Amino acid sequence: MGSARYNHTATLLRSGKVLVAGGYNGSSYFSSAELFDPAGNGGAGTWTTLASSMANSRYLHTATLLASGKVLIAGGSNGSYLYAAEVFDPAGAGSWTSVNSMVSSRQSHTATLLANGKVLVAGGNNGNNLTAAELFDPAGGTWTSVNPMATARYSHAATLLDSGKVLIAGGFNTTFTSAAELFDPGTGTWAPTGSMNGARAAFTMRLLPGGKGDLLVAGGYGNSPNGYLLTAEKYIVDGWTGTTNMVQARASHAATLLVSGKVLVSGGVGANFSPVLNTVELFDPAGNAGAGSWSQTTSMHYARMNHTATRLNDGKVVVASGTTAEVFNPANSSWTDTANNLHISRDYHSATLLQNGKVLVAGGHYGSPYGEELYDPSTGSWTQIGALTYPRKQHTATLLTSGKVLIASGKNSTGAAEDHNELYDPAVGANGTWSVTGSFPNNSGGAHHHANGHLAALLFDGKVLAAGGDNIGTGASAIVDLYDPATGIWTTGVSMVEGRYYAPPIILGSGVVLAAAGAVNDFVETAQYYVPITETGLPKWTFTKSLATKRDLHTTTLLLNGKVLAAGGTGPNPVPESPAIVLSSAELFTP
Repeated sequence: MGSARYNHTATLLRSGKVLVAGGYNGSSYFSSAELFDPAGNGGAGTWTTLASSMANSRYLHTATLLASGKVLIAGGSNGSYLYAAEVFDPAGAGSWTSVNSMVSSRQSHTATLLANGKVLVAGGNNGNNLTAAELFDPAGGTWTSVNPMATARYSHAATLLDSGKVLIAGGFNTTFTSAAELFDPGTGTWAPTGSMNGARAAFTMRLLPGGKGDLLVAGGYGNSPNGYLLTAEKYIVDGWTGTTNMVQARASHAATLLVSGKVLVSGGVGANFSPVLNTVELFDPAGNAGAGSWSQTTSMHYARMNHTATRLNDGKVVVASGTTAEVFNPANSSWTDTANNLHISRDYHSATLLQNGKVLVAGGHYGSPYGEELYDPSTGSWTQIGALTYPRKQHTATLLTSGKVLIASGKNSTGAAEDHNELYDPAVGANGTWSVTGSFPNNSGGAHHHANGHLAALLFDGKVLAAGGDNIGTGASAIVDLYDPATGIWTTGVSMVEGRYYAPPIILGSGVVLAAAGAVNDFVETAQYYVPITETGLPKWTFTKSLATKRDLHTTTLLLNGKVLAAGGTGPNPVPESPAIVLSSAELFTP
């Protein structure tokens, strides 16, 4: 390097170069920065001191690669504890720009890039050991305080888990600590997790390969004869645990989270794939001493499968299939038919709660008469509206931040994958209008990307993720596309680690998407995460813990406690060479 230094930072840039910034040499604090180019000098590598320096000399600071490819430098010390933060832009010769200062001055803290693109800064020391934490938003260059940690600490470690949560462990308070806690970006809260076996500070903590999300903690400084530690330990992330079985086996049912936190499970097909059910049950996450319990509640008026069940703004649930619809009132566990029937018989349709409180039902039929429908809870009635340009079933419907609804892929009347995607705009005209939007990339004359059974999820940046699906004729697809509502264009994203369909997605509070079980060419028990932003600033798919039971045509529900309930579906028969069975089992996932 051009300057000897320690307690500096080193950050791998998207270009492959390494930014080294700040530090101390025993007498002077540095504001200078250098770039290491591994390709320079015939592959031996070269160092170049940047012409521009940071606004503040500092050491014991943090450097975080942002999703934009820029680098956030925060805090540290130069004889005084620093609030100051600045951003390095590697474009051209490289430049520094000061941004708003942190809420708290600090050194020896951690800074973690979250899956939503923000940066969590936690702990540190400014003459006092800190519990304080704050978030940096690159979009506005602003800092916002969040809930403090339970344990004050500095020289600790922080790692972004694949679930999108942040694990903080160890460090120093008045002594070395083994305490660990988890930050949930979805709620902005901290929760305790298992303590390390040994107290330590200034150690490493890294995700292990293999896609299960476990971590390795190694070395550091702690309570040993010379202070330095040889020990290492493994942090095992939580996974799937069994809960009590449903009252009835069922598949192709619906599951709806109620305001109370209970889950309403309705209809579906019963054991031995017959009969179609009108029965309904409730899952209570607090029952059975917190392990969860099931209880039967009032049955629907009509047996249904492949139906929709949509929670309304008043907490009631409207259920629709065929030509009938009814509303469940959790206050008295009663069902009431809607004021009129749907105008067209439907199955494998979609139902979307709009921002105006109405429900859009689309697709689920092919022939004449054409038309989609709106349900108005204030009148309890259905109104027929304009039709999709391209009729379809088994598609996805995603409410965009604009209030529009994106209808994607599915099957057309010939049984082939529907190539065209459409937008519903409720703000135009009395009952909204339809328009065709961009098709999936490279679909012209080639294999369809998604077809039926794909998953679709609205990401934190307003884009829509479409992944997997039954790529008719070729089996399960692993292809991923991203829709940008600002342009109406799809772009190809990072492929799934394993293609699948019939895996209903869950968007965790952190912004990470969970796809659990489903079908490849057969039932699978594997689960995977889509992480929109990782520590490299780029997205990835990665396996997480597998379910205990292979299943598809099941439901997954995000509970108020942050856990995920997977219930029912179809799965393999334990008797070899025998038909699939309908499942009554259920499992809980702790991200």
